[in-house]
Amino acid sequence: MWWQLPETLKQVAIAELQAGNIPEHILRNDTRAIVLLAFQRRPMTPKPSAEVIRVHPSFAYGNYCYDGTFCTYEDIESGCFLAFDDPDYVDAL
Repeated sequence: MWWQLPETLKQVAIAELQAGNIPEHILRNDTRAIVLLAFQRRPMTPKPSAEVIRVHPSFAYGNYCYDGTFCTYEDIESGCFLAFDDPDYVDAL
């Protein structure tokens, strides 16, 4: 599924890998025809340009930013995502 990520997110993902962030999983949503690559840590590289990537710091329908997710990066053109977990998150339940 790596090849299905848009170049904008691939560049960010490679920078995250080089900075030491660890990929957790990659998923494909067939209904929306998008791919999501999730990392185990918060972003370790500078936030990308807002012109091509939208940052979601909290949940909204369809943005993959759930409890335990620090933020998601959405490629505006394709709708694909990078998700970053918050290792400090503690579930209240």
